Amino acid sequence: MAEVTGNEKSLLGLSFKAGGAIAGFVIIFWLSQIVVLRFYLNYQQTHSTIHIKVYLTAKSNTFERNDNSYTAEYTIFNEDTGESKSCLTKPFWEAGYLTIMARDVGDKDYITIKISNSRSKSWESDSFHSRSPKIAELTPTN
Repeated sequence: MAEVTGNEKSLLGLSFKAGGAIAGFVIIFWLSQIVVLRFYLNYQQTHSTIHIKVYLTAKSNTFERNDNSYTAEYTIFNEDTGESKSCLTKPFWEAGYLTIMARDVGDKDYITIKISNSRSKSWESDSFHSRSPKIAELTPTN
């Protein structure tokens, strides 16, 4: 005899009665599977991040292709938590664009990119959503 009933006072919102070892095993196995799947789905929704390639263009002038002194910093801002983090990266050339790889970007994140070179020129992008098109237009800051 096995029985599963709803109970608001219990931890999972339900209780069960089992008659015999096999019925008890089946109920415990079934409940464990439900709990593990709920934890996995919850973890996946809160911790899903991706890596994003962002192609960069400049408003007033283009980046010099033969200049290897570019450095980049991108800032990730999470709109839900209000947290932000900055990461340094080395830009590279791809498909005719100066490009960066932004790592561990979430669904609710906004990104801002700053580029500078050895001649003290720097550029900055407006903030854009992590799931928007990945060509960012930068404006000179000096």
